[in-house]
Amino acid sequence: DLVGVMSSLVNDISKSEVKVKYTASEAAFLHLERLEPIREELLMAQKARGLDFPCPLDPLLAGVAQCWLAGFSWRELVETTSLDQGDVCRHVRKVIDALRQIPVLPKGLVPERLKNTAREAAD
Repeated sequence: DLVGVMSSLVNDISKSEVKVKYTASEAAFLHLERLEPIREELLMAQKARGLDFPCPLDPLLAGVAQCWLAGFSWRELVETTSLDQGDVCRHVRKVIDALRQIPVLPKGLVPERLKNTAREAAD
């Protein structure tokens, strides 16, 4: 579920013609629903300060990322979407990079269990 959520947070591919075979897990969608109000607050705070930074919460490729975590071969993974191999690779790398940031967050900021889960997923 964490991989699906992280995929949604780092996804910058918004091609309307992208097709995917697998969507995010139900649990990932539930987590994303809980994050939406926080995202809205962040966007409003940015706007109030004249800032305009992307704040994606797009589950388009969450299923692809979850397939990667499940151990799909590269060929199988690429076949789960209409994206080219370079875009799939770039997205998976962004997810891994984001996951690797969680374990190094200051102590007490996030639960140790989350840090361990992120570490295991990134490895």
